[in-house]
Amino acid sequence: KRSPEVGKSWYLFLIGMLLGWALISEFPTAAIIVPLGAYYLHVVWRAGAGHRLRSLALPAFGGLIPVVFQLAYNARSFGNPFSLGYANLVDPLYGEAMAQGVMGIQWPNMQVLYYTLLHPSMGLMWESPVLLMAFVGAGFMFRDRRYRAEAIVSGWIMMSRARTFGLT
Repeated sequence: KRSPEVGKSWYLFLIGMLLGWALISEFPTAAIIVPLGAYYLHVVWRAGAGHRLRSLALPAFGGLIPVVFQLAYNARSFGNPFSLGYANLVDPLYGEAMAQGVMGIQWPNMQVLYYTLLHPSMGLMWESPVLLMAFVGAGFMFRDRRYRAEAIVSGWIMMSRARTFGLT
């Protein structure tokens, strides 16, 4: 009979591949993938050395596959594996927008953030006020030492998504 750990190894590879695919599909997801990766390293390190190498190598290899495809695409399309499409825009309107910040990503516009999240006629919190309970839950998680790392990662992800919503 197979060990249950071996049977679940493909999950680790798949998780890495899906995170790598998310990264190459939408570069701002790096703000979510990096803290998730740090949290994963924290969990694996805390669990002990039993299967540490496999637990780190399989997701890394899975995530590397889409990144290699992206690098090959960039090299073929733009002549350099590290040149992104945003740097090669022909339309001056888009080129000007993408030249601001990092690939067009900059600090949020507070007015846009207000209308997206809080405005009474269209804000997300007005449309679905139960989402406010996420802040209460995060507070309880942070107070309990057992869930503090999860609270920090969840808070980071929520803030990075709110930052994305606040873009002009």
